[in-house]
Amino acid sequence: MRRILSIILLLIVLLPVATAQVTGNNVRLHGRALQYASHHIEVFVYMDYITRDKVAIGVIDIDDNGKFDCVVDLQREGVRYAFLELGAYKAYIYLESGKTYQIVLPPFKQRPDADRFNPFYQQELIEIGIVNEASKLNISIRGFESWWHNMYAENISRLARYNDRKLADKLILQCDSIEKVINCSSQFFHDFVHYRKAQVYATPRMGDVRRVLSSYYASNKPSNIDVPSYWQTLNMVCPNFLSSITIYTEAKEKCRKELRSNDGTFYSLSKALSTDTVYANKIVREHLMLMGIYDGYYAQDISESYVDNMLSGALKQGATEEVKLLAQNIVDKKSYLHSGTEAPDFTLMDMNGKDVTLSKLKGRWVYLGFLHSENFAAVKDMAALDALQAKYQKDMLVIGVFTDEKSDRLAKKLKAAKHQWMPLTYISQQSVLSDYNVVALPTYYLIDPEGRIKLSPAPSPTEKIEQAIATQMVSYKSEISKRGKNNQVKNIYDIAH
Repeated sequence: MRRILSIILLLIVLLPVATAQVTGNNVRLHGRALQYASHHIEVFVYMDYITRDKVAIGVIDIDDNGKFDCVVDLQREGVRYAFLELGAYKAYIYLESGKTYQIVLPPFKQRPDADRFNPFYQQELIEIGIVNEASKLNISIRGFESWWHNMYAENISRLARYNDRKLADKLILQCDSIEKVINCSSQFFHDFVHYRKAQVYATPRMGDVRRVLSSYYASNKPSNIDVPSYWQTLNMVCPNFLSSITIYTEAKEKCRKELRSNDGTFYSLSKALSTDTVYANKIVREHLMLMGIYDGYYAQDISESYVDNMLSGALKQGATEEVKLLAQNIVDKKSYLHSGTEAPDFTLMDMNGKDVTLSKLKGRWVYLGFLHSENFAAVKDMAALDALQAKYQKDMLVIGVFTDEKSDRLAKKLKAAKHQWMPLTYISQQSVLSDYNVVALPTYYLIDPEGRIKLSPAPSPTEKIEQAIATQMVSYKSEISKRGKNNQVKNIYDIAH
């Protein structure tokens, strides 16, 4: 332990002081990475720790000499866990609004194409190097986490299997000692450590949820909703909250009544919970409710109508703007990529380097596919895509977004093939893959002339797609006819065929 403490102290002493500053929610990232010359690397954050949907907040454009200097918007004040997807690596950093970071990227390691769309593939987690950081936040978290994970792994058996509460209390005192030695002034860091201690405390007390919540959550709230350890421990202690709430609340009868009631609201359920002192902290209480709503919906334990009612109430009556933001994120997640919703927009380059923007293609149907030039199923589909485009050239545009990382080689290959449909490369906006939830190749969508998703996912071009397209076109034409002549978007059905 002394050796670990010495390393932590040495790292903190050697950390240089930052000089450049930016304002507001912005963060400046700069440096040099020769192995990434000419790359465009997106910076991601999690929208929240309930849905865990990632969103791109900026792009690091690296020039031919490997230099980069950019500003990204964290979208809210405070600290956020950000990450870059660098081939086989997921490189992370904690970014604090208003700060400047000179960063060092890890050596480039190619992720095998065979694993790029394997949903079980795990990128290697690696920390982004930082040359300067006045607040010491990243190096403080790194030092604490390195010690904490080793400590937890060594003691998990005694903590969990033998419910050794005395050992947990002893380890928590050690956490306090490490925290003092690191001596970081950031409130985010102290919150981070607080909920790591809560995890140690909770491990031998999993049957005593009341004691865990009372000791670590009832009178404490994080500095913001972006502290990962807050949510990790809360999920560990209170999984499937609305399904299991009656097990450990003194207000179980009131809660049961609210959960069974067709007239139950977010406010009435919150009020029922508040009669139990363990849920006196309104913010934590509503976080638990939103976790339960989300988990219950996707486990199909809660009806969609009840979920919609609860989320509507949270948007209007949530205790804080952060609670309302969480509720809105769940609403967006629930309706994302469903039939009738707006197709996520993108601007991608064709094989001649010309930008193509999806929203500018309104007025025609779009059959959108995500492909790879060396994927067997995708290669097999390409001839069928040619036939599909030839048949529907008047009504529909067939687009293939290629996920090949070497766009120059891809361009040569596709130009030689002379396909009738439009091939694009994902390189300039790699977030399009997460926007369309692409976890396997090939994946297809059908988008109507108003930019709304009609089939999600759509059949492949070799799976009776023509019948599906015809059905959707007839249905859409009938819908347009019922609306009358006041269409906002001019489309193919405004023109006599």
